[in-house]
Amino acid sequence: MEAFAVNVHMLRERQDEEQQQKLKADYLSRDYAKRLKSLQKEHGLAGHHETDKTVLPIADNNRAVDSRMEAHKLLRGVQ
Repeated sequence: MEAFAVNVHMLRERQDEEQQQKLKADYLSRDYAKRLKSLQKEHGLAGHHETDKTVLPIADNNRAVDSRMEAHKLLRGVQ
């Protein structure tokens, strides 16, 4: 019986940790989206952030350009 109680306690602790991580990830995701939009406006980058779709524009060399990577480069430069 004591082992069961210990296991339940450990399970609850893990669930609490997972919930905290999820909340943090959600917050960071919203913050990142806001900063991305702000940087796109500031630097005149065309880009529409949609949650269901990812649009990859084509560069001069006919290769897809991931705007998230470009935004990441901009964010690194800001920090």
